[in-house]
Amino acid sequence: GIAERNKSVQPGSVAHPGRPGELDKDRQQAQQPAQDHRRLVPATGPEGLPVLALLIEPAVDVRQELYLAVLVDRERACPVFIAAAEGGTEVENLATENPEKMKSEWIDTGVGLRSFQAVRLAFSLGLPSHLVRPCSDIIMNLYRFFVEKDCSHAEINPLVVTGQDTLVALDAKVIFDDNALNNRQTLPIENP
Repeated sequence: GIAERNKSVQPGSVAHPGRPGELDKDRQQAQQPAQDHRRLVPATGPEGLPVLALLIEPAVDVRQELYLAVLVDRERACPVFIAAAEGGTEVENLATENPEKMKSEWIDTGVGLRSFQAVRLAFSLGLPSHLVRPCSDIIMNLYRFFVEKDCSHAEINPLVVTGQDTLVALDAKVIFDDNALNNRQTLPIENP
């Protein structure tokens, strides 16, 4: 496949969203010979889903995977930002087996996410001090996107620390509020 011929790229597939952190599984499948061009992950069932596109991205030297998400906490009736120093495919297991490793900041909708909350979340990830500000900027931008695009869920998983000591978002998942879709005519949204 492509990855065998060129180690500087990493293939991945795009299909209707599955569970968080399944990009690594998609990449593994994309490296296999294409059978019927379907994405097979646990969330899709044995029939899978049609692959809508094949993405080719530069390979990244991953030193650490992080998880960032903002979603609506229905019980508290406000957004909550969640961060974990362990991202990737096992983030759901982390949430159930080690919930103390998931750091949360509830957001007052009257004032929005405050910069000190973003910095506190970035510090909670155990990042080197020179990456705290760039990470808090990513956190603020993800929250801004969440609000401006009427999302009910927006996550980056994984956000990675590279071998070059930079932050790179390798995958993201967004769920738009169904009640707000008529307000978002500028987004290229297809109903699967």
